[in-house]
Amino acid sequence: GVHTRLFRVPAAGGRVAQVSQSEGAFGPFDLSRDGTRIAYLLSDSRKPADVWVAPLSLAGARQLTHANRQLEEFAVAGTEVIRWKGPDNFDVEGLLVKPLGYQAGQRYPLILQIHGGPYGKFGATFNSRDQIFAAHGYAVLMPNPRGSTGYGHAFTLANIGDWGGKDFQDIQAGVDAVIARGIADADKLVVMGGSYGGFMTFWTITQTTRFKAAIGHAGISDWYSFHGQSDIPGLMEFGFTGMPWKATEIYRKYSPQTYVDRVATPLLITHGEQDRRVPIAQAEEYYRALKKRGVEVVFVRYPREGHGIQEPNHQIDLVGRQLKWFDSHLGIQRPQ
Repeated sequence: GVHTRLFRVPAAGGRVAQVSQSEGAFGPFDLSRDGTRIAYLLSDSRKPADVWVAPLSLAGARQLTHANRQLEEFAVAGTEVIRWKGPDNFDVEGLLVKPLGYQAGQRYPLILQIHGGPYGKFGATFNSRDQIFAAHGYAVLMPNPRGSTGYGHAFTLANIGDWGGKDFQDIQAGVDAVIARGIADADKLVVMGGSYGGFMTFWTITQTTRFKAAIGHAGISDWYSFHGQSDIPGLMEFGFTGMPWKATEIYRKYSPQTYVDRVATPLLITHGEQDRRVPIAQAEEYYRALKKRGVEVVFVRYPREGHGIQEPNHQIDLVGRQLKWFDSHLGIQRPQ
């Protein structure tokens, strides 16, 4: 699920035993020379990672670092694990960040945030960007649809040959669930994602007009051309069950570019100019098509950046643009 735990197993084989019991996300770890102690990173949805040290049983664990002590001065929005049913009665889980100062019975604008991969997941870790959105009155849904990791091998392989099919429906069912719980305002929905989440954002606005605005970062618009551009062509060969010149129909079927004539949702595209994982040509293709059609679209290019945005000034610029884009399309006015 959304939690990451520590396990142990004899090197010669044998029973796998869970070591950690607490919820949260255990990160990289290392053993002492004598093998009696372990140092590890631990975080959760309310605080970033710090270094801990403990005996192998984790009893009496001690926190060694307080790398972000300044967070004690800030209010932090609550995050909860929610579950719903996707197509075929499929069990899906995700994280819901509630707006800071959330009041039951009040509906809030909802940001649907879609993870990359598709073989990734949203975990119970501290997410500074979502805390910024929550502090500005947004709820944020982070679903782990079929194809995500952390739920077993069969779950991870459940979207093979169907990227944008039932995983898309799993995600939309999650939005419906948050609306049904009385938290999200159905008239104030927006969507965003990066990498595979960028693809899914591009794809979403070809399949529905329920979202008032969208933001796609480092997104894939055409799987066929992407196979020849990316540094991970094997990902598509596996996920789409073949080479693009053999499995052409499926590559085209799930490419947002194939349905670009359906798009009406305002879209902000962001991309690093030095991205080798998803080359910027993927953004350029989608942007040009939408401009030709007269759809509202803005393209922001970040110099020197790769697949993720790393430079601090760029990170500040990006989250500011994202917040402004959503606010403006939901009619939210804020003091200057």
